[in-house]
Amino acid sequence: MNLLSKIVLAVVFVLLSVPMEAKSYVNKIDTLGIIFKYDKKKRTAAVDSAYNIGLDVKIPQYVVGDKGKKYEVESLGYMSFSRMQIEHLTLSLPGSISSIGFGSFYTSNIKSITINGFLSDIHDRAFHDSRSLERLDIQPVESVGNLAFMGCESLKEITFLSRVKKIGDLAFYGCESIELLDMPDCLSELGKCAFAYCSNLKSVRFSRSLSILKGRTFYNCTSLTEIDLPDNIKRVCKNAFEGCKKLTKVRASKNTVIEEKAFPSNVEIEYY
Repeated sequence: MNLLSKIVLAVVFVLLSVPMEAKSYVNKIDTLGIIFKYDKKKRTAAVDSAYNIGLDVKIPQYVVGDKGKKYEVESLGYMSFSRMQIEHLTLSLPGSISSIGFGSFYTSNIKSITINGFLSDIHDRAFHDSRSLERLDIQPVESVGNLAFMGCESLKEITFLSRVKKIGDLAFYGCESIELLDMPDCLSELGKCAFAYCSNLKSVRFSRSLSILKGRTFYNCTSLTEIDLPDNIKRVCKNAFEGCKKLTKVRASKNTVIEEKAFPSNVEIEYY
């Protein structure tokens, strides 16, 4: 493959990684520093971007478009809060928004975010590369998407996972400041590389509903020293704990299948 072909493929990959806008989103409303885009066909609206706003932001449930028509606000759009140059943000959401959308805070510089309102999901890349984010105060969510917090190297606490059922691939990859992971017993799916490169992670409590640890789930978590696996963990896949240099002791059920190279070679496994 020549150089030109490689460049073309790279550009295509980047374009495909960004969500396409709905074709019917052709109109925008500027309301007190928040721009909404609205869909005439579906009679819905989404936050497009925010600028020149204070520390406390309230998203309305409806916005008024052309000819006085009302549009229900249903989502936070891609990179809608990425350009804000503030340290702290309190965001109040209407009942019509139940999730943080794809890339809504992608590359944001905000240090502390409080979101008031019921949320069930944090979508893919929602906070991806928000390297300044130290604290996120939200109600517990049920699912966290792929790459949702990847690169959030300042994020310290993840208490919003207390009722999470699914954590996607690379969800917390590179979250270097997390020290404690206490999985709720309702968590049944943990993605590949979910906590890879969490270099300060020292303690992990596993969910009683989790049955498999996928490849490189805890790759390069260099502060882990010991692991206690409950008997509901039926399989630990290859390279699950690769690069965990300080890990020396693992306690596991004799019925757990531990694949080759699941742990570093120096690890002592105690079966019960």
